[in-house]
Amino acid sequence: MRYMLEKKPKERQRRHRYQRRENPKPMVLTQRDMEIVEAVYLYRVLSQKQIEKLFFGHRAAAQRRLEALFDHAYLDRIPLPVNGALLNSPTLYLLNQRGAALLTSQMGYSDVRWKRDYQKVSADFLLHALAINDFRINVVLACQNLNYPLVTWLGESGLKGDYDRVVVSGLKKPVSVIPDSHFVIDTPRQGDKTKAYFFLELDRGTETLQRIQTKVRAYTAYVDGGGYEKRYGTKGLRVLFVALSSRRMLNMKKAAEAVGGRNRFWFASLDELTPENVLSQPIWSVAGKDEPLQLIEV
Repeated sequence: MRYMLEKKPKERQRRHRYQRRENPKPMVLTQRDMEIVEAVYLYRVLSQKQIEKLFFGHRAAAQRRLEALFDHAYLDRIPLPVNGALLNSPTLYLLNQRGAALLTSQMGYSDVRWKRDYQKVSADFLLHALAINDFRINVVLACQNLNYPLVTWLGESGLKGDYDRVVVSGLKKPVSVIPDSHFVIDTPRQGDKTKAYFFLELDRGTETLQRIQTKVRAYTAYVDGGGYEKRYGTKGLRVLFVALSSRRMLNMKKAAEAVGGRNRFWFASLDELTPENVLSQPIWSVAGKDEPLQLIEV
C-alpha cells in the first residue's frame, strides 16, 4: 500500500516589522492610545521599552497596542542601527501625519510639526534623544509617585528657538546657553509650594572634558551675571550632568571642580537612576562635596 504524502501549505511569509498591514483589524482609539501618540510627539522619539515603561505593565500589551497604532498610521516605526546593522535593533516610534491630525482634532494642539524624512536622522541624534528620554521618564514617574507636579519640560529643540549667550573670560566668542532640557518641579516644603528649577546636560562621552568645563563656566557666568534670572524669573538653578557611566560622571565632576564649579552642579550615572531614586535618594554627586545627596528632600 502506498501512502500519499500530504502536501504542506506554503509557509506564510513573515511580515516585516516596519511594514504596515494592508487591511488591519478595526480599532477604537482609547484615551491611553491618544496619550501614547501625544507622548511620542512631546518626546520626539520613543522606543517600545520606553512606551511600555510609561503606559503599560507588561511587554505583550504594549506590543499589541503599538502594532495597532502603527498599522493604522498614527505612528511610524524606524530602526536604530546597532553597530551599523539592523539585526536586533530596538523599534523606535515617531509621529505620523494621522497622529498629528489626532492631536489637533482631539488633544487641543493648534500646530503640530512632524517629519517623515527619517533617513536623514543620524544614529547619534537618536541615541542622544533616547538617553534624554530615559532620564525624563524616570523624572516623570518619580513625580507621579511622589505627587509632585512636573510644571515644565522644555527640550533642546524648544530652547534653540530663543536662547541667550554669555561672555566667558578667556574665550574669544560668547558661549550659547542651550541645555539639553529645562524642567521645573513643584515640591511641597513646610506647607508651601516651592518650585525647583533644573537644566539637564546628558553626556554620552562624545565631548571633551575641556568642553564640559566651558559649559560649567558658561552656566556660572549666566547665573552670576543675571541673565538666567532675567529669562526665568528666579535665581534658583541646579545643572544636572548625567553621564552613561560612573567613571565618566566622576571625571566630569572633577573637571567642573577644577574651574570653580560648586554646589550648583550635580552629577549622576544614567544606569543607576530609577523612578524610585532619581529625586528622593542620595544618588547625586555634587561639585565641591564628598557625600552624595538627594535631589529633593522628601
